[in-house]
Amino acid sequence: MKIVVFDDNQNDMERLVGILTDWSQNNQCRDVIISEYSSIAELEVMLDDVNFPDVFFLDIMTPERGDAGFLLAERIHVRNPNANIIFETNSPEYWSSAFEISALHYLMKPVQRDKVYKILDSVYQSPSKRTASTVMLPGFGQTVVVEYDKLLYIDAQTEHHRAVAHLTDGTEIELSLAKIGFSDLMSEFLSDDFARCHRSIIVNLNYVLKYDTNSVTMKNCSSRLELGRKYRTEFVNKMIDHHKGLRKI
Repeated sequence: MKIVVFDDNQNDMERLVGILTDWSQNNQCRDVIISEYSSIAELEVMLDDVNFPDVFFLDIMTPERGDAGFLLAERIHVRNPNANIIFETNSPEYWSSAFEISALHYLMKPVQRDKVYKILDSVYQSPSKRTASTVMLPGFGQTVVVEYDKLLYIDAQTEHHRAVAHLTDGTEIELSLAKIGFSDLMSEFLSDDFARCHRSIIVNLNYVLKYDTNSVTMKNCSSRLELGRKYRTEFVNKMIDHHKGLRKI
């Protein structure tokens, strides 16, 4: 889970990040990444990142712009309507405006540890909770149920908001991306057995036969999949962690 904290006040930033870090460590959430931003410009650059954050803690009022938090929230929801936004502020007067923008919570400063913990408990879905024998994926006019151990890889198509799930037996199943982004398949549907190796390819790590700096070769698959430069480091790290986990079993 990726968490973003936006606040121009360094003390408030450090307090919240400390609480988030403690929660992550106490719950042994090794997949939690916390990023800090103090300016609108910095955060807007991040919004173009392919790996879009799950949770945003936004300070509402900053010297840079009076309604900075609201402005950012609107832009975040354009990018991902399902993003979890939590406002933090010194002023209770913005409460109604916050929920008009579909905020998940509204926190008064200084933020309280128990309230932040409760929010994180409600939005975090650990890898163990995502573990299941099957996954339900969005098809065209129907929900497609696929067994995890038969799902080889998924590749997004450039036309018609579609993707194709490739199964180990050679079957190809069309998926709909009309209501979700390709990255949402990773964050909302798939377990940690899956990783992105390209902006349009998600692979099942259990079926990776070998990889080099430019490609990934899958078991039961004659074609080589492209390993994008932008995803190379993250993919390799996930492969290493994945095999470490297998050795512990």
